Amino acid sequence: MMFNQASEYLKQNAERIMQIWEVRARYEVAASIHQVLGAIVLFYVTAAENVKRVFYSHVKF
Repeated sequence: MMFNQASEYLKQNAERIMQIWEVRARYEVAASIHQVLGAIVLFYVTAAENVKRVFYSHVKF
């Protein structure tokens, strides 16, 4: 009887640990996507500013 209780306890804990890791993995993926999107936005904003600066430095008004 004691072996079955220990086995069930370990099984429940293993399932709980897997659920926690799944939530953590989802969070990590979301954080990575957010970081990449932020880098892409920064790249395009910087590029747009550089294009504007170059354009206005060559255009006479």
